[in-house]
Amino acid sequence: MALQISYTDKQGITNSSAYCRISHIEHSLLNSTCTFRVYLYHNSTARSKSNDLLRKNPVGGVKYRVYGDDYTTYLGDSVLQGANKTTVSQLYAWLKQHDDKAEADIPQESAKDENFGNGINWTTATDV
Repeated sequence: MALQISYTDKQGITNSSAYCRISHIEHSLLNSTCTFRVYLYHNSTARSKSNDLLRKNPVGGVKYRVYGDDYTTYLGDSVLQGANKTTVSQLYAWLKQHDDKAEADIPQESAKDENFGNGINWTTATDV
């Protein structure tokens, strides 16, 4: 599983077919939270799943935390017991509905939420 999206990195370079893969998942059942990272590569060739020696470094990485109502909706026990539902597939589902607004566009009530400020509108991503 992965996503493809147009992504402008911190140097201002647009990666029109960035390959995005979830990694480093920390799922706390006790606290009902799930923290994970998304690594963005220039494209799928740069990710090179078949050969570690050909894999390029990511052009970006973002950390997210799913909690509260979002946790219940995407990662609750009853959800993960459903057919074809895994933590990874549900994190991709959460990501695809998330608009990680640019810092200037963050609503005041979300200003301290680490899920915002990276300027990536994941709702435009496609499955690859």
